[in-house]
Order: sequence, then structure tokens, then C-alpha cells
Amino acid sequence: MVFKLSSLFALDAFGGGFVVQSFAAYWFYLRFGVNPGTLGAIFFWANIFAGSRRSWHRGWRRASA
Repeated sequence: MVFKLSSLFALDAFGGGFVVQSFAAYWFYLRFGVNPGTLGAIFFWANIFAGSRRSWHRGWRRASA
């Protein structure tokens, strides 16, 4: 039961991130006329940077504790 619920929540969280970024990309496309390929690259690298920063920060906190 717990595994099924945790899987459902993981799937929901995974899909929820795509929805927000899709609406943001659509808004930038309509408002500023930015090429969707360019927006994809920007969001890709922004997520890579955010994930690497988060990983680095966790490692730094463990090392200093």
C-alpha cells in the first residue's frame, strides 16, 4: 500500500514539473516570441544548474557537520 502511494506521488511530482515549465515556455513564446528550441535549452541548463547546486550544497552541509 505504501509503495503504491509513494509511486503515485512520485509520478505526480514528476509530471507536475513538466506542466509548470510548459506553461512558462508557452508564455515566453506568446509574449516575447522566443523560439521554443531556445527555451528548451534555457530550461534544460537551468535545471542542470539547479540540481548540481542542490547536490553540491548537500555535500557541503554533510562535510561541515
